[in-house]
Amino acid sequence: MTSSRLEYAIAFDLAASWLGGFRGACLGLVSNDQFGDELRTRGGSRLRIVRSAADLVASERVYDAVVWAAPQADTWRRLVPRVATALRPGGALCILTATRVGGLVSPLRRARLAGEPSALVGPIAGALPRHGLQIRRVYPLGGLSSLAWALAGRAALLVSRPDLADRAERAHHSALESRSAASFQLLLAERASDG
Repeated sequence: MTSSRLEYAIAFDLAASWLGGFRGACLGLVSNDQFGDELRTRGGSRLRIVRSAADLVASERVYDAVVWAAPQADTWRRLVPRVATALRPGGALCILTATRVGGLVSPLRRARLAGEPSALVGPIAGALPRHGLQIRRVYPLGGLSSLAWALAGRAALLVSRPDLADRAERAHHSALESRSAASFQLLLAERASDG
């Protein structure tokens, strides 16, 4: 397993916390193997992992919780109704997605993987209520300050200043949970109860 960006590790830890440690029937809908590995680390055998809409539909199972990491620009519209149908009434959905800022700074990231979050916060947040899903929490992650500290750390290493690189890394970690100009967001939504 490759190392995960700290933003993703924080998001998956939060999702596990918000969803009660993945108790009950839980599904992870993932856009790459790294996200599947991250969720398995936290949910173990209690969490079913799928990569595609076909796998989601084929299960015909209803889940207490779904973690969707990360919706992609070419498939999210087809998947929102399928994810909503896969949740029992009152079920929870956590979605990891990028913001506009995240989309803009994406080319600056090191080692970008296929399936990383697309900048879809606005469109997805707008679509969820049409499918009976209400957003309950929004947690911003990363952002311009964390990006600045990450770049400062790289610059310090380039000029052979590991002492400054270490300080910049600590500042980068602290800035990841910043509320300003976030690169990513973790959304928690709930499916409306029947009746």
